[in-house]
Amino acid sequence: MVKKKALAITGIILISLILTGVIFANVTSIDLIELRFDSAPMRFDESEILAVSKLKAGMSIFSVDETELTQKIEDNFVSRNVNVKNIERIWPNKIVIYIRERIPVCLIKIKNSDSYALIDMDFQMNAEILNNYDPQYISIKGIEVDNTFNVPQFAAIRQILIAFTQKGVPFYALAGLIREIEFNEKTYTYSAKLKNGETIYDIQHNATLPPVLDFEIE
Repeated sequence: MVKKKALAITGIILISLILTGVIFANVTSIDLIELRFDSAPMRFDESEILAVSKLKAGMSIFSVDETELTQKIEDNFVSRNVNVKNIERIWPNKIVIYIRERIPVCLIKIKNSDSYALIDMDFQMNAEILNNYDPQYISIKGIEVDNTFNVPQFAAIRQILIAFTQKGVPFYALAGLIREIEFNEKTYTYSAKLKNGETIYDIQHNATLPPVLDFEIE
């Protein structure tokens, strides 16, 4: 009698666990995928990103691997102009992907060449090659690019550009404010010439932290 009662209780527990699992799976299955952009997308649209993400309604919200999803999205665009800033799971069934477009900003002379590399402020997208200087972009002077942007000078220039965004300049408007950034190899400092004629001198080299810039946005 006791054995039958124990089996009945065990059966009830198992059924309860199964029902709980089924209900939980249904509650946490993805039914809303939202993309949020830093600025209006220019070279891609939502359907392209969703297609390469492989996210589908009905998937468990817990089955999403943020690292794998980020790689899927960023690596499927030839120019690498899509940057996944963050992926957020919103209980119980919503995924929000925060997207930033990598916009070409800096124009850099290619070593031993008459051409220029056009690259984003993070030096991460695949550079476009221009045969002529184009004044609509920020001209980087005092340093040329060879086969990599992975050098301390470009890391420091990135921090300078981040410092401008911290002063209130949107990343997509940097080229509208700055005419050029020049690296001085002798002093290991930088200067930034703005399009309004102002120059910010002696910006200290720092590849890891944004400098404090002494200027005001009008």
